[in-house]
Amino acid sequence: MLLRSGEVAESAAVGTVAHTVIDAGTDFDRAARAEATPIVDDAGKPVAIDDLFATDMFVLTDHLFVNRDLRFRGISDGINTAGGELQPLEIKNRSRQMPTDLLELAFYWMLLEPHRLVPHANPVGWLQLSDGTGSLADPIQLDIPAEAFAEVHEVAAQARSALTEGVEQFWCDCSVCRQHPRPAGRAARRTAPVTVINGIGRSTRDALVSGGVNTVGDLADLSREHIRSVLAPRQRRMSSDSTIDSWKEHARVFIANSPKLKPGRHDRLPDRFIALDLEYETSTPSVVWLLCAHTVGVESPHRITVFADESGQAALIGDFAAFLAKYPGLPVVTWAGTSADLPAFTRTIERHPMPESLDTAAFLETLKSRHLDLHRWTTKVFDLPIRGRRVKDVAEFFGLAIDTAVGDGLMASILWRRYRQTSDAELKDRLIAYNQSDVTILAGVYAHLKAIHTGTTPPVLGPPQFSHDDFISRETPPQPPLEAGQQGGSRRRTLWARLRNRMGRRTATASP
Repeated sequence: MLLRSGEVAESAAVGTVAHTVIDAGTDFDRAARAEATPIVDDAGKPVAIDDLFATDMFVLTDHLFVNRDLRFRGISDGINTAGGELQPLEIKNRSRQMPTDLLELAFYWMLLEPHRLVPHANPVGWLQLSDGTGSLADPIQLDIPAEAFAEVHEVAAQARSALTEGVEQFWCDCSVCRQHPRPAGRAARRTAPVTVINGIGRSTRDALVSGGVNTVGDLADLSREHIRSVLAPRQRRMSSDSTIDSWKEHARVFIANSPKLKPGRHDRLPDRFIALDLEYETSTPSVVWLLCAHTVGVESPHRITVFADESGQAALIGDFAAFLAKYPGLPVVTWAGTSADLPAFTRTIERHPMPESLDTAAFLETLKSRHLDLHRWTTKVFDLPIRGRRVKDVAEFFGLAIDTAVGDGLMASILWRRYRQTSDAELKDRLIAYNQSDVTILAGVYAHLKAIHTGTTPPVLGPPQFSHDDFISRETPPQPPLEAGQQGGSRRRTLWARLRNRMGRRTATASP
């Protein structure tokens, strides 16, 4: 309903990783249709899909089917015509069957009913999966159970009711709820599951839910004594009173959707600092492959970006050591750098040869003495009305722009490995922009948290401007990227040749 009202954009309803998966599936489907053999008549004109129903072949089509009696409409990936039985085919760019596959096949079976030439045919569908390596696995024939048809009717009824009568908002913990919390009011936030509260994991959730404490609202309303009585018989190690109180406080803050200062005195954040973020690999090869740092609050803002491979690790450390030496009085701010960035530097120094001229011990000592972990500071100072404390979650709460071209560290790692294979300059540019954006986000979150802590107005932040913006490449010269046809064309032809051979029938495309 938020989508229909315009409160949430359609592009925001799906996370970046999910978008990447969807795009990959779309590309896979497009490749399938490009490789299939068109069906034409003697005059070379495409054959209409209706004229193929009595044949025995697998047909890929983009025809929109309509079942007016059921008020269903949709496009199946393909059909095994099977002499008029019209068995739906779905192609999935994954290696495992999912529970929703039977639901989808049941929908398409019912959708095709008005066109079926064989009455009372046994409900059967086909699933074509990947083998996990980019090749096609053997097609799977699935019997569609009665329960799947019943579920389709139930879901359709719920969807129509929501469209005509509206629905009460509730917190379903989807990407919209987690990443775009402002549209949801207090009533909806009260319905959020207890796992949005910091410190409540699966086992504690199970204990709470089994005792009737299901939502954030329950947690906020019930007394500490009641919650303790729920947990006591269900936990091996009982949660302390202070832990339960922290859950209840976070629940109240979550519902109010407003940050709250924790009691006590807290260190004030300095006005001038260096913001730092790394991209690195802990597995082989263990490298820091991208570093970005920039000064904040100085007269001439300075940014340094270093892109490096295994051979450039010593140079990367040296570049950043020289940058730190230029600004000896500034603290180095990271988000969770105590457990992430600093150990990454240490691993790099331990696992890669360093020249004697580079005093790595002094570098690490200087970095540790000047390090300010903003994540740790925030945990001590604030209760925030969000799930978890990832820097991008905090940034989105404050309305800061997020770079969605890459998404997160996992996707960055995937793209970096792809860059190593292809030397694609566009991938490199995306990764550099992503890392620089992360440092800008860190500086923006810092500014907002500092303003709340000091009771001042949060700043209006524009794109960062630098007097000096240094980019340093510390990688061996990349190999020329593969031509597009070399990367995918032959593989796609092989995949669909295997599909046709394994099915033992003709895979084809038909016109609407």
